[in-house]
Order: sequence, then C-alpha cells, then structure tokens
Amino acid sequence: MPPSERNPVFISGIVATIHITVDSAEYREDERNDRVYGMAMELRQKLRHDIEEQLRIALGDEFQVTFWEIRPGSAHILVGVATAALGIYMGFSRYKNFIESVNLLTDQIRDRVRAIFRNTSIDDGELSVRSTWTPGPSVALAGTAVRDPGPDYNKVMLVYLIATNAAMLAVLIWLVIHRFK
Repeated sequence: MPPSERNPVFISGIVATIHITVDSAEYREDERNDRVYGMAMELRQKLRHDIEEQLRIALGDEFQVTFWEIRPGSAHILVGVATAALGIYMGFSRYKNFIESVNLLTDQIRDRVRAIFRNTSIDDGELSVRSTWTPGPSVALAGTAVRDPGPDYNKVMLVYLIATNAAMLAVLIWLVIHRFK
C-alpha cells in the first residue's frame, strides 16, 4: 500500500496491562503463598524500579508505568503501561513491531522478576514466574484499524465482471448485426 493511502493510527493512554504471577511451583499451601506475597511486598521498590527500567529500554521514554499493584494469592503483580505522548503508527509492519516489542518487554520483566526472587530466602528452586499482557483500548482499536490489506479481491471481481459483460455485449451486437443482414 503506498504511503499516501495509509491512514495514521493514534495510540495513547493505557497501551497494555502486564500481569506477572509468582508462586510456588510444587507447594500450594497458603502459608507458602503468603511468604511469596510478603517477599513481593518487601521487594516492591526494587521490582518497580527494575520494571520501569525494562520498560524504558524496550519501548522508550515516551512510555511509563501508570499503575502498579501487588495482590495476594501468591504474588500477582499488575503493571499498567501508558504513553502520555501520542504515538503514530502507520501500516501493518509498524503495528506488528510494536506488538513484538511488548511481547519482548513482558518476557524481560518476567525474567527480571525471576532473578530478583532467585536472590531471596524463599527461593528453593520451586518458584514459578509467569507473565502475560493484555492490550489496552487504544492498541486493541489500532489492531482493527491496521490490518494487512492483502490482495484486493473486490477490484479483481470488478475487472472480471466488466470484461465478461463486455464480451457478452460484443457477441450480442455481432448476432444482431448478422441476423438483420
């Protein structure tokens, strides 16, 4: 698609919510999970600092952490990623690169959280750290606006219909002319 036909897609506000879960892989007792949550609360400043640093490295200075929460039940860390600046993404490839960057960021945060917990007294090799992310409203909306256009079958069908109708009209005219001779 030529650049003149691309429409800009504006991404601003909350672009993603990252959910990191830290729990005991083998022991599911409440006491053990309370210890994981307690340790997350003790480490919250370090966790937040490292997550903000990973965000800055992966997506740049225009993105920031807008909300941060640690919930009990093992340790559920919720991170809201937003942009105060207005990001403009044109075309499918740039949108795809943005999504890949957020996927990479999520993996990097998971690995960083795992490394922080690995240095604590509760890590006996049985801690599990998982991460997922959910796109924010502006990214979800941009995903519907920026699609890989692929081939335009409507134009192909239109050319086909015009060509076949022209051929049938030529045959009809030929028949009429030869019939009245």
